[in-house]
Amino acid sequence: MTQTSTMSTPGEVARTPAAPAAAASSLEAGERSRQVEAVLGQLSGLPTLSAIAARVMSLSSTDDANFDEIIQLIEADPSLSARMLSMCRRADVAAARSITTVRRAVVHLGLEAVQSAVLSVEIYEVLGQAAVAREKRGPIAAEATGPVGFDRVGFWRRAVGVACAAEELARQHKALKVKPDEAFTAGLVSDLGKLALDWALPKSYRKCVELAHVRGWEISQAERQVLGVDHHLAGKRLGELWSLPHVMQDSMWLGGQAISALPNVAHRLTIALVTVASALCRRLHIGWSGSADTPPTLAPLCAEIGLEEQQVMAIAPGLHKAIAARCAELGLDPAAPEALVVESIASANRQLTRLHELCQQRVQHGRTGQKIIESIASFTAATAGPAGKRTDEVVCQIARSFTAIARWANAPATFCAVISQSREGEPWRLWQYEPARDALISPAADSTPQAPASEQPSAGSPSPARAVDSLENALRPGSLGGTMSLMNWLRENMAGSSAVGPDVRTLTVLPMTLAPGSSAAIVHDSLLPESVLSGASRDALLNTWARTLASALQAEGSRRLSEELAHAARRLSEAQAQLTEAESMARLGELAAGAAHEMNNPLTVISGRAQVLAQRTIDAKDRADAQQISAAAARLSDLVTSMHLIARPPAPNRQGIAVGELISTLARQIRNAGGGGKEPPAIRVEASAVRQRAMLDPKLFARALGEVLANALQSEPKTGVTIRATVDELDGRLLIEVRDDGQGMSDHALKHAFDPFFSEKKAGRRSGLGLPIARSIVQLHGGDMWMTSEQGVGTSVFLALKGWREESEGADRAAA
Repeated sequence: MTQTSTMSTPGEVARTPAAPAAAASSLEAGERSRQVEAVLGQLSGLPTLSAIAARVMSLSSTDDANFDEIIQLIEADPSLSARMLSMCRRADVAAARSITTVRRAVVHLGLEAVQSAVLSVEIYEVLGQAAVAREKRGPIAAEATGPVGFDRVGFWRRAVGVACAAEELARQHKALKVKPDEAFTAGLVSDLGKLALDWALPKSYRKCVELAHVRGWEISQAERQVLGVDHHLAGKRLGELWSLPHVMQDSMWLGGQAISALPNVAHRLTIALVTVASALCRRLHIGWSGSADTPPTLAPLCAEIGLEEQQVMAIAPGLHKAIAARCAELGLDPAAPEALVVESIASANRQLTRLHELCQQRVQHGRTGQKIIESIASFTAATAGPAGKRTDEVVCQIARSFTAIARWANAPATFCAVISQSREGEPWRLWQYEPARDALISPAADSTPQAPASEQPSAGSPSPARAVDSLENALRPGSLGGTMSLMNWLRENMAGSSAVGPDVRTLTVLPMTLAPGSSAAIVHDSLLPESVLSGASRDALLNTWARTLASALQAEGSRRLSEELAHAARRLSEAQAQLTEAESMARLGELAAGAAHEMNNPLTVISGRAQVLAQRTIDAKDRADAQQISAAAARLSDLVTSMHLIARPPAPNRQGIAVGELISTLARQIRNAGGGGKEPPAIRVEASAVRQRAMLDPKLFARALGEVLANALQSEPKTGVTIRATVDELDGRLLIEVRDDGQGMSDHALKHAFDPFFSEKKAGRRSGLGLPIARSIVQLHGGDMWMTSEQGVGTSVFLALKGWREESEGADRAAA
C-alpha cells in the first residue's frame, strides 16, 4: 500500500521522525552547508589566469600604475600584443597606420580599456579552451546536444551585451559618476559564475538549466534547488581565486539586487548600473541567460539610480551594432548586427512558444479544476437535504465521486473502500464499495485490530509494513495499533478476501482529516496521476468529503449535535457558492497574473521590430504585412492589459467626487463619440437623489461604468438607456442602475455574463472582458455588482457600494 501526499512523489514512502524537529532541522542545515562547500570546492580546479594577465590586472587597478611595466608585460606575450594592436585598429580606423607599437596602443586605449581587453580575452581563451577540452574527454559532449543546455555562444553574446549596455549608459549619463570602461568590465564578468559552475559541474548545471526551463524559474533559483549554491556566490569565489578587482567580484556576487539592498561600497552605482543593463538585455532577448521567468521590470531598477525607463531604452536601437563591433574586436564569435537582431526575434518567438505551452498546461489544469468543482457541486447536491444523509449514503457518495474522477482521468478503480476512526482508540470502520454495482457491497465493519508487537513481514516479500507506516503517519502515529495488524484487519474485513480481493500491497491510501483526533481515508487501486489530485483543488475536494463524512458521523452518534451539523451544512453551502463564483476566474486567474508581464515583453519586441521593418521596407505589400503584425501585437497587448486588470487590479486612488457629475460627464462623452455616423441611443441620467460626494477612484470607476454603459448601448435599446443613482434606504448603500429596453439576455447569457471572454454575439462582438473588468473594479471599491434581464423587455445592471460617503471615509482615516 502506498500513500498519496502533497509532499512526496508517487511511490515515495514517508519516514517516521526519529528525532525532534529542531534536531532534524539542524542536521538538514549542516548537510546543506557541506553540500555548498563541496560545490564551491570544485571551483578550485578551474584554470587560473596567466601570470602576465594577472600582473597586468594588478598593475592597472592601482592609482599609480606603471605604464612602462604594463607595456613590457604585454610585449612579452605575442598573442596579447597582437590583440591590443588589432583592437586599436578596429576602434579607430583613422589611427590604424600610426598605431604600430604596443606603447602607442596602450596610450591610445587607456589603462581601463587595456584592463577590460586583457580580462575579456583571457577569460574567453582560458575557460573556452578548457570547456572544449573537457567536452572532448567525456560523455558530456553527447549530453550537451539536447534542446536545453548551456549555450556558450549565447552566454558570451549576453556578457558582451550587458557590458556594452552598461558602458553606454555610463557614457551617456555622466552624473552617475561611473567610468564607462569599468562598467564594461563589470558587466562582462557579472554572470561569470554560470560559466564556472558549468565548467566544474556540467551534468548538474545542465539539470539547473532544464529545471529553470520546465518550471519557468530564474536560473539562480534552479541553481540553489539543485546545487545548493547560485552563480552569484560561485562568481565571488572565482573572483577571489583570480584576484580580480573588488568591483568585478562584487558585480558577480551582488548583481541583480536592488541598490537599496547593496552594501555601502564605493562602486554601488556600478553594480546597480550592471543590474539595469542585464535587465535591458533580458527584455531585448539578447544572448542566453538561462532564466525562464518573467524578465525584471526596468522602471523600478532605473528609478533607483535616478534614470527614467525611456532613457535606458534609448540605447536599445544601437545596442546590437555595438555588440557586434565589440565581439569582433575581442574575437568572441563575431556576427553581423542584422544577425543579432534576428537572433533576438527568434528568442522572443521561442519564449512565446514556451508561453503557449505553459498556457496549454494551465488550460489542462483549469479543466482538471473544473472537473473537481463539478464533482464538489455534484457531491454537495447529492448529500444535501433537510435531514442530512445517513453515514452509509455519504460514504457511497464519496466513493462514487472518487471513482467518477478516476474514470475521467482514464485510471478507473476496480476497488474502493473508505475507512474511518471517530476518535483515537476507537474501532476503525470499513465500507467497501464496488464500482461495477455502484453500491456498498458489505456493511460497515467495526473492530479494533490487535496483533503481537513482534509480528513482522516475512523476508523476501514486498514491504507492506513500510506502506502502512506511511498510512500510520498520515492518520496520526500509533493510532492503528500495529502495521501488520492493520494489514490483516483489512484483508479479513474486505469482501472476497483471499479469493478475489485485491492484493493489499497494490493499494493506495488517500488520507482525510475529519477533525482533531479523528481520521479517515479512501483505499483504492486506481493509478490516478498525481496531477489530478494535487494542490488547492485536491484540498478543496478532500475537505468537502471530510466535512460531509464528519457531519454524518456526528449525526449518527448523537442527535444533540443538530445545531452544529446545521452550521456545517451552511459552511458547505457557502463553500459551494464560493467555488461556483470562482469557476469563471479559475480559467483566467494565474494565467493572467503570470502571463501578463511575460507576454508584454515579447509583444513589445515584435511590435517594435515590425514597425522598424515597415519603415525600412520598400515593397508596399511587405510594409502592409508589417503594419498588420504591429497592429495585431497592439491588440493582443491591450487584451493582456485587460486580463491583468481583472487578475491584479490596481489599488484605487479614492477622491471625493460628485456622483451625478461623473455619470453625466461619462454619458456625454459616450454620446459625443457616436458610432459610424449612426445616431446613438438616448442616455438619460437620474442622479439628483445623491447629494453627497462619494469616495471613488474617478478613473477606475468611470472605466467600470463605461463598460456597463457600452454593453447596454450594444443591446439595441428601443428608447435608450437610463442611468439612475440612488441611496438604499435600508443599508445606506450607493446604488447605481443602468437599465436598457433592448433585446434582453437568455438564461445562459445571464448565467455566464461575468465570465471572461463570454459573448453570445456572433459578429462585431467585443472581447468579452467588459463586465468582468467592471465587476472587478466595483469589488475593488468594496462593492458588488449583479444584473437582471428578461428577453424582449431589457436588462438592468446594478452597482452597489458600501462606505462610499466622503465623511465616512474621512472618519475611517482619522480612526486609523
